[in-house]
Order: sequence, then C-alpha cells, then structure tokens
Amino acid sequence: EQRLRNRGTEAGDVIEKRLNEALIELQCVSQYTYGIVNEEGRQQQTVDTIRAIIAAERCRISRWEKK
Repeated sequence: EQRLRNRGTEAGDVIEKRLNEALIELQCVSQYTYGIVNEEGRQQQTVDTIRAIIAAERCRISRWEKK
C-alpha cells in the first residue's frame, strides 16, 4: 500500500480497489501453483523467476502426452 501511495500515479479509490483485489487473491493463495513477488529494485529477479516457471512448464511430462 505504501509503495502504491508513494508512487502517486493512481487515485486513492483505484489504490483501494487494487488492495481489495489483492486481499481476495491472497485468500485463495492455496489454489495457485506459483507465487511471485515483484519486489522493488529486484525486477530482474522477478523476470528470471517467470522465465524459469515458463521453462519448467514446457518440460512437464503431461504436455508431452498432448502432442
């Protein structure tokens, strides 16, 4: 929340909506397969993590059976 407010690029009501949506998503976290936190100053690590997930998904045996 602090990061969003300090950025000053969105109105307060937009920030509130985003935070409410994030809360709903966090309540469902056990249903997700992967979790990625885009930390400030560590964007390259986030990109690398996403690329690693994509590579891993391409290697799933279940994908071989569909070809």
